Amino acid sequence: MPWRLLETLFQHGLQAAVLHVFYDQVGESERYHFDAGQWVSHHAWLARYPERQVLVDPDAEVYPRPGQEEGNDGTSLSNPAQPMAIRQLRERDQERDRQAQESVQALLETMASLRKSGVSPVDGIAGLFMLRAGFRGLCEAVAFTVVAALAFRGKGLWLWLALGLVLAVVLPLYRMASARREFAGQGGSDPAS
Repeated sequence: MPWRLLETLFQHGLQAAVLHVFYDQVGESERYHFDAGQWVSHHAWLARYPERQVLVDPDAEVYPRPGQEEGNDGTSLSNPAQPMAIRQLRERDQERDRQAQESVQALLETMASLRKSGVSPVDGIAGLFMLRAGFRGLCEAVAFTVVAALAFRGKGLWLWLALGLVLAVVLPLYRMASARREFAGQGGSDPAS
């Protein structure tokens, strides 16, 4: 979105604007309403500028009638929880872009290190999924053990601790095997599974 351009226009005297965005990949439209340099809800914008509705919606298809969720043409209306300055929108998008760039860079570095060590990137990703599944199983086993030990205070404590220890070994292995089957099912036939 051209937040910088919109911000500059408001600084130079623009009072109100409606930004209509068409996402051609999915064929959907979205409208953003701005008043005095802030992103506002379409209700607030229409209440302040009722005479301009004819300009931005000449066929009366975009804005929903009372009792409707969406207009007739399928355009969704983006409404903030509270008015937000365009500067905040621009900074939020810049932060998202920075985080996305860092994530991509970290992924590229991981893939490069996997390639250097001779491990297939697909196997590396599968290993990460299995590691996550094993950690999840271990957390479930610990949670079960703690809840059982607290629920049966002192009665058969050693039994519950022994059962928790067995679960701490079995449950991560089970979760890892399930993750391996799931990963192999999505990627084709894998002889190692």
